[in-house]
Amino acid sequence: MDEGSMRCDVNVSVREVGQPFGSRCELKNLNSIKSVVDAIDAEIVRQIASYESNEPVNQETRGYDVSTGKTFRIRTKEGSPDYRYMPEPDLPPLVLSKEWIQGVKNGLPELPDVRRDRIMSKYHLTPIECNTMMGEQGMVEYFEQVVEGRSVKNVASWLVHELLGRLHTRGREFGAKDVSVSQFGSLIDCFEKGLISAKIGKSVLNLMIEGDTRDAEAIVMEKGWQQLDNRSEMEKLCEATLSRHPDKVKALQAGSVGLLGFFVGQIMKESKGRANPVVLSQILKEKLGVSDQKRTK
Repeated sequence: MDEGSMRCDVNVSVREVGQPFGSRCELKNLNSIKSVVDAIDAEIVRQIASYESNEPVNQETRGYDVSTGKTFRIRTKEGSPDYRYMPEPDLPPLVLSKEWIQGVKNGLPELPDVRRDRIMSKYHLTPIECNTMMGEQGMVEYFEQVVEGRSVKNVASWLVHELLGRLHTRGREFGAKDVSVSQFGSLIDCFEKGLISAKIGKSVLNLMIEGDTRDAEAIVMEKGWQQLDNRSEMEKLCEATLSRHPDKVKALQAGSVGLLGFFVGQIMKESKGRANPVVLSQILKEKLGVSDQKRTK
């Protein structure tokens, strides 16, 4: 103790599920967290072995021997006086009514385990999404406000992977003040109705994080980032890209269907992320004679 090292005691008692508590043994003068863990494990093993051998487990004080990894008896205690369990005359009996206890329970905030079970069941989140939201102060409340009337999958993905990831990259913690609920909701709306692609959405989100307080649609319109919806314009982009890569066109038509993604990527880059990748894929398949059935082979 004069060295300032840790000293603590631990009480250990084992029982079968549903059975009354067994005798309690006190482990004295444990001097580290590791000693506490090891001593508890050793005493649990000892008590279980005693019960399984029909040997009594006496209420006693024990020590822990680090070298053997076992506990040893110091002295036997027979009752409360030996443990110095003395009534305190200055403390009157405390009687709590069931109504009072229930009132306290009703006033408690939603407990973590209850919240985790609720949002997993209600929204069918992945474990990673759920644990990430639970680990960030205020994120569950933020998510539940944004997700109202929107795709759970989209909101969870953009929130956990895009918004939180960008904040952490900047060395910032999650907070609703960074991107308001209405702002983030407007971003999801623009993405879900096809006004912007995922790539453009990330650019919009970057501006919001850096302090742009406008909603997503206002930013998109001012920047001219709205997704191309003119099919003839996208057909021209496809034709120009295909003409620049005749060898890859032949390879794709010969069976290298993975190159379809290459062409989509090239056109997305040329359109600065504004082309609709779904429509692009459809146009490319038509021009290259690649069917969905063929592509899955």
